[in-house]
Amino acid sequence: METLKKSTLEKFKTLEKIISSYPSAVLAYSGGVDSSFLLFVMHRILKEKFIAVTAISPTFPPFDLERTKTIAEFFNIKHILVNSKELEDENFCKNSPQRCYYCKTELFTICKKIAEEYGIEIICDGSTLDDLEDYRPGRKAGEKFGVKSPLIESKFRKEEIRILSQFLNIPYWDSPASPCLASRFPYGIRINEERLNKVMKAEEFLKNEGFRVVRARYQDDKTVRIEVDEKEIERLVKPELRKRLVEYMKKIGFEYILLDMEGYVPGKLNRVLK
Repeated sequence: METLKKSTLEKFKTLEKIISSYPSAVLAYSGGVDSSFLLFVMHRILKEKFIAVTAISPTFPPFDLERTKTIAEFFNIKHILVNSKELEDENFCKNSPQRCYYCKTELFTICKKIAEEYGIEIICDGSTLDDLEDYRPGRKAGEKFGVKSPLIESKFRKEEIRILSQFLNIPYWDSPASPCLASRFPYGIRINEERLNKVMKAEEFLKNEGFRVVRARYQDDKTVRIEVDEKEIERLVKPELRKRLVEYMKKIGFEYILLDMEGYVPGKLNRVLK
């Protein structure tokens, strides 16, 4: 790793030291770049004393689920898939600004149960320093369950993790961020499986058209607001693609298809909280 910045290497060594202090650990694994990097490091150090746990629900995009399986298999890691039940929780479905707290509570309840079953002492997540700069009520659930965030403890930021992940040949190191589908709903709009499925289909269409960064924001039952990278807006409105897009969105139930001219910006729906 001699080609990497000294500060990045020091953080990596700190991370290794932190993980080496764990007698055993479960990782709440989403398949994103951050948690995949942590998965790689934890497995390398803890070996058979490490388990990855992924919660499956309609809020979790199918492509992301397949990615978790692919990466876990690539590194030959024990990977447990469990159906989560956040859609049975009224507090989650009514979609208040505390929504993520209830989702993470369900996730960490699952992780705790598995940790107890396998005699594992530590539960971890893949949060980074960047995550502390946005509204993250799920962090409170982590504190409640005593979840550790070794990437925060070692002061890692997302860009450093991407660089290291590429260097270490971790699959999908360049994947765009992909939070759960519930994040496509403005606070106050009720979340259910039918609506989540419409959002998933809308985003799959755009990804199949070659757009890497995609958000289909659910405005109401008939209206979707689309965000893509600012640099790709012009391609999205080209006549042929625009026509196919409108036809498909109407086919899945959206009558009004809006384009966000600002383009994708992380945490945009949290602006109302400020």
